[in-house]
This record gives sequence, structure tokens and C-alpha cells, in this order.
Amino acid sequence: MAESGSGAKLSLTVKLPLLIEGLLVLAVVVYSSISYLAVRRSALGVAGNRVGSVTEQLALALHQSASQLITATRQAADSGIVTGFLTAPSPRNRAAVAALLHRGPASGSQMTAAQLVDAGGRTVLTTGDTTVLRAVVAAAAELIQGLTVRDSGVIGRFMVVRDSVIYASAAPSISRGRLLGYLVVWRHLTATPQARRTTSQIIGTGAHLYLGNAADNVWSDLSEPVAAPPVSVSGNTGVLHYARSAPEGGAMIATGRAVPSTPWVVLVEFPTAAVRC
Repeated sequence: MAESGSGAKLSLTVKLPLLIEGLLVLAVVVYSSISYLAVRRSALGVAGNRVGSVTEQLALALHQSASQLITATRQAADSGIVTGFLTAPSPRNRAAVAALLHRGPASGSQMTAAQLVDAGGRTVLTTGDTTVLRAVVAAAAELIQGLTVRDSGVIGRFMVVRDSVIYASAAPSISRGRLLGYLVVWRHLTATPQARRTTSQIIGTGAHLYLGNAADNVWSDLSEPVAAPPVSVSGNTGVLHYARSAPEGGAMIATGRAVPSTPWVVLVEFPTAAVRC
């Protein structure tokens, strides 16, 4: 007979149902957790595929924009105004070139400076922000190095000058098959707040769009320089998982893609917490 009292031991007939009930509760909890994790992994997989698709489309769109910039720069470089100045520099021709660079198709509202370099590599004309021009001397020389009469032009890597991210398009100036020099146009990498909001809405609420160098050394949110992602993006076409520090904060799911014919990478990231199961 079992002992009575508060310290009395439970009989096996009482213990067994309690043990089974406890095991059933544990099994339900474990199964629910496994099911949630499976659904969560599936949702993250779908989100990763969507972010990857959006990133791919953005990379192609940026490639098209870069190609259009190269075309516009080449058209300006081959114009009679520019080739005329490179052939016979004069104050009058200089003023005409400056006017073309500020109002022509190669400029646009984002242009900050421009350089005209002769075939010997000497800068023969500059216009625009003098601080930018002083900062990009070496970069411009590197950009035009190797450009020939058979090249349409090239897009440069991103650089930080003061608190802005800039980049260049460059093209050879050709007249009658002869290389006369090079035109280099520097632009701010920026977008209006409305354009950034629209882009964010297209790629998803809470998503962030970044552009950077393939070398992972300069990144921008299309407004200002920002910290590089905490993992290497260049050459990685898979789904990335990492945590951002404040103010964005938290775990992120992201994909990066190289922009064809440029030294750029586009990155789209999305808060993992916003992925719904």
C-alpha cells in the first residue's frame, strides 16, 4: 500500500498517464517547431528567389543606363566642337566646348566636372568642380589608358570626394579614323528622394538598394556613401544572409549582381523579419 501524505509517492498507474501526456505535449511542441522552421525556410527561399530576380533586373537596367552614358559621351567626344578644339585649340573653341559639356547630351543635371585630354595624355581643358578635378587626376589617367579608336568608351569605378560618390564615363575623340584625345565626364551618383522611395516600393517595403564597386571599397545608397555590407558581394551570386548594425539593424537577406560592362555591383537587401511565413 502506498504511503499517504504530501510526500507520498505516485503509483505507476498514475505516473504512466502523466508521462505519456508530457511526451505528447513535447511531441506537439517539437513538431510545431519543425513545421514552423520548414515553412520559415520555404518563405526565406521564396524571398531569396524574388530578391535575386529583382537584383538581376536592376543589374541589366544599370547596364543599359551605362551603355547610354557611354554613347552620349562618345557622341560629344566625336562632335565637331570637341574635335575642332583638339585639332586647333583657341579661346573661342574652348568656350564652345565648355558650353557643349554643360548643355549637351553627355552632361545632365548630375554632371559635376569634365576633362578633355589630348592624344599625348595632357589635360587641355577642364570645367566644373575644381575640388573634384583635383581629386580625379590619377583616376582619369587610369580610365583612359588603353582606350583606342576601336573602343566606344568606358565607365569608371565609384569614388568618394568630400561627402559625395562620383563616377565617370570616358570616350576617345576620333576624327577621320585618327585618335585626337579623350573626353572624361564626372557625375554624382545620386537620386531624388522620390526616385529612391519609388524604387523601394518596386522592390518591396523595407528593401534597400545599394551600388558599389566590385572591389567592395566604395558603396552608396544613391544618396551618400554608406558602409560596405558585412560580407563580400563581388562574385557571389547566391543568397546572402547577414546582420546590419544600426540604423538599419537586424538580420538581412540579400543578393548582389555584377553590372555588365562596368566595375559596379548592385545589392538589394531585405529584412529577414519582414519575410512572412
